[in-house]
Amino acid sequence: MLVAIVGVVVSATGCGDDAAASSGRTLDDPWLPGNSQFDESCDSCEEFADIRFPHAGDVVIKSAAQLDDPLAQWGECVSSFFVCWEQDNPVPGCVASSQCPAPCKAEFRREVVGAADEEEEIYAFNRVFVDDDAPCRPPAVEPQEVSP
Repeated sequence: MLVAIVGVVVSATGCGDDAAASSGRTLDDPWLPGNSQFDESCDSCEEFADIRFPHAGDVVIKSAAQLDDPLAQWGECVSSFFVCWEQDNPVPGCVASSQCPAPCKAEFRREVVGAADEEEEIYAFNRVFVDDDAPCRPPAVEPQEVSP
C-alpha cells in the first residue's frame, strides 16, 4: 500500500502582513522559515483518503496539518485569496485581505496597475504568485512518499 504525505495548509502561521513586516521579509525571500519538519513516519498525520486503484492497489493520503514551511504558507496565502474571490469580491481586495506576505501584496499592487478588467487582474495575480518564475512562489520541493 502506498501512503502519500501531503502538507495541508489548514493552519499555517506567520504569513500575514504583520508577521512579514516585523520579520524583515522581502520580495526576494517573503516566506518565514516555518516551525515544522517533514515527519516521514507521519504519526501525527490525519488520513483523508483511502482509495483502491485497479492497477496500483490501495493508496492512503494523509495530511500533515502541522507543517508550516514556505510551501504550506504559500498554500494558505493562495487559498485565502480564492476563498475571498469565489464570493465575487474584487481581485485586488482579495489579495489585500489574504494571508499573503506584505512584500507579495506590494508586488501585486505594482503588477495590477493599469489592469482593465478582472482577467488582467488574475494575470497579475498569476505573475506574482503562481507562474514558474513568480517572485512569491515558494521554491520547489521534492515529492515525499512513505511506502510501508
